[in-house]
Amino acid sequence: RKKKGMPTIGIVGYTNAGKSSLLNAMTKKGVLAENKLFATLGTNVGKCYLITNPETGLGKEILLNDTIGFIRDLPPKLIKSFSSTLEDSIESDLLLHVIDASDPFVEERIDVVHQVLSDIGANQEKILVFNKIDLINEEKKAELAQRFAAFPVVFVSVKEAVGFEELRGRLVEKLK
Repeated sequence: RKKKGMPTIGIVGYTNAGKSSLLNAMTKKGVLAENKLFATLGTNVGKCYLITNPETGLGKEILLNDTIGFIRDLPPKLIKSFSSTLEDSIESDLLLHVIDASDPFVEERIDVVHQVLSDIGANQEKILVFNKIDLINEEKKAELAQRFAAFPVVFVSVKEAVGFEELRGRLVEKLK
């Protein structure tokens, strides 16, 4: 992948945040997306075309890597068994950290993911992608935007197909 010069984006996040659903929406890949622990056991990869010049329609292909969902107190033995999957995150050019915006423990979930990423050495830039915004009100959305203003933040609803233009725009911006 690197030899071809194709940028790779790692999709990471807490379990059931909507990572596989985001991959499906961006790539039309059709991977299994279920509301259960470790529905994704390996890395699913899909291609996505980003238009970088709206006037000409020209752009570039990117690869999106969907990885396992993280959980609190992930045992080191389990991290080791998923090391090849997690390595895709380490080697990505950019990370999309997918977050369930409706999760009552959203801050704890974000902290868990950032800790696991730090532990495995995945320290590249992240875009926080708050998914499931169809389940929250505007007040909660504003609160999340303010609370996490230190990061690039995008709000999407995979279910309602909302926010993808902004997400694509952020990807183009970050991959320049």
